[in-house]
Amino acid sequence: MSVVPQTGIVRKYCELVSENIEYGASAFWQVWLQREFVQNDYERETYAVTSEMSPDGSLRRVDHVVKRYEPNHHNLSSMVWNECKRPKGSARAAEDQALDAAIRCIDREKLIYIYTLTTVGTTFRVWEVTRRDRKPRPFTPETTTGTPFTPSGFVDVDSGLGYSLRDAIQYMKEKVPLGEAPIVPSQPHLLQQMVRVLRRRRRPE
Repeated sequence: MSVVPQTGIVRKYCELVSENIEYGASAFWQVWLQREFVQNDYERETYAVTSEMSPDGSLRRVDHVVKRYEPNHHNLSSMVWNECKRPKGSARAAEDQALDAAIRCIDREKLIYIYTLTTVGTTFRVWEVTRRDRKPRPFTPETTTGTPFTPSGFVDVDSGLGYSLRDAIQYMKEKVPLGEAPIVPSQPHLLQQMVRVLRRRRRPE
């Protein structure tokens, strides 16, 4: 079953994508991502999806970014950058632009890694970019359901495989990008994640 509702405002935005206009696709993804990241009162005060933002304070603009708010430090940090193209747009261009945004953001926010999303029409592909490799790596974690997220290419969110993006978002919420010298997080699960990452970085090659 599709993760795009069959009726209502999200479905209407999805239908606008078929007009092959980039702003239609961009609008759909902003609406859909906001719905998926914000599922309850806690997430309403934690995640926000905004458009036409700069990853590094320059004039460079990216279609969407998902930011996470840390109330104890009154701080916003980037989680996901999305480059969006119309249905007949260039997937390669979207991926090149998303990688550029990720590297700029990693350098600006001093992150160990960041997630990127490339979307063409209603199709998507998810990537992870690390500070060390500085290149897109297909996103293939074990999801919370235990099902490997391993799409070989772009997947239509308005299809039975769209659930894989929902699982990926849940994974991102649980494994948020960390900084190279992070402030100790207030949440215990984030502290444990930070310790695991730092231990991996100390292992000899």
